[in-house]
Amino acid sequence: MKMNELTKGEKRIFNELIEGFSYKEISQNLGLSIATVKSHVMSILKKTYADDSKKLIVQYYKELLKIQRFGKGADNV
Repeated sequence: MKMNELTKGEKRIFNELIEGFSYKEISQNLGLSIATVKSHVMSILKKTYADDSKKLIVQYYKELLKIQRFGKGADNV
């Protein structure tokens, strides 16, 4: 997963997702409409080739574990 391909807004949404917030909670936390949150999530999913946000989060943590095991730079999380 290449975080450097995400926009600033997408990164903010992604961080909220990995904290476990729902789309509604993310919209409230960031002052965005739910439609905007969903649009950002769809863009993130396309860029990361994940099927849905749950798989995206699993993919993120798998990459994080690779970095912890094999050192910095494992697939550029």
